[in-house]
Amino acid sequence: MTKDHKKLSVKAGLPPGSLVYTGMHQQKMVMSLYQFTEDKFEEFADISIEEIKKVFKPDQVNWIDVCGISNPQQMQEISIYFNIHPLVMEDIMDVNHLPKVEETGDHLFIILKSIEAGNKRKPEMQQISLLLGKSYLISFRDKENNIFRSLQEKIRTNNSKARSKQEDYLFYMLIDKIVDEYYAVIENIDDDIEDLENDLINKPSENLSQRILDIKKKFIVLKKFIYPLRDELRKTLREELKLIDASTRAYLSDIYDHLLQISQTMDLFRDMIAGLLELHLSNNDLRMNRIMTRLTVVTSVFIPLTFLVGLYGMNLKMPEFQWEWFYPVLWIFMITLSFMMIIYMKRKKWF
Repeated sequence: MTKDHKKLSVKAGLPPGSLVYTGMHQQKMVMSLYQFTEDKFEEFADISIEEIKKVFKPDQVNWIDVCGISNPQQMQEISIYFNIHPLVMEDIMDVNHLPKVEETGDHLFIILKSIEAGNKRKPEMQQISLLLGKSYLISFRDKENNIFRSLQEKIRTNNSKARSKQEDYLFYMLIDKIVDEYYAVIENIDDDIEDLENDLINKPSENLSQRILDIKKKFIVLKKFIYPLRDELRKTLREELKLIDASTRAYLSDIYDHLLQISQTMDLFRDMIAGLLELHLSNNDLRMNRIMTRLTVVTSVFIPLTFLVGLYGMNLKMPEFQWEWFYPVLWIFMITLSFMMIIYMKRKKWF
């Protein structure tokens, strides 16, 4: 993730509330407005903040989806119209921010990380911020993706449950959609661990260390934004939220249960990854021990042979001059001795 984001040092020395974009996606801001009630629906694509002021209807649910948050001036215009606290806007533009849930004034604000598990090797991640107000919900995304496409289709459909609810239920639906994607990533990690465990036992190779490291990095990244979101949501559910209806609060509690289940699974993964690392190190030690055993056997066989050859070579008067069969007898003796030593060590299970 560090390769995709600017360092946090760009904000050093700036006063609180400064709108500084810390990401790398200098994307043009594109806003879409979805207005609906149970019986009505209107959609405005690529709409400006001035046009939103003209068509905004307080008696309907207004979902404003903002893609591209790198322009401080445009973000400032949104902040002024919806009376968003400067510190909240600062957090929205800081794409490296940890997940948080906060109620500020007339808004309920949440930062969380979305993840698309389509690329199993390197899942696509980005920060999404949701701002819930009276009769409206604003979603801020760093770049365009398809994570909310299914929800947009539901809203377009007549008689859908989303159309019969208020903006707080839409707030829940967006969070639930993001959290549901975590399950797909967890399943991918589970498959990776299972494949790696099988290869460690049956097909050891040189790239296993890198594969373990890749899984560990993926696990650390997930832990970095799942655990704080779980804790923030638990803390928030203990408080009174004036923008969340009691019926919707039960749905948010269900999301917390999902996050709790995911975090428990990740705790299990942590132990499994540690076990795989220990197994890999044990395999390496065992492989090294086998190599050393073979070298020891070879050395043990050649030590007496080296002694005999050395002793034979120091005789100034060659034995074969006195007995013509001495040389082949010596070879037969050394070969027989070698085989006897090997058989002896084999029976003793030294190798």
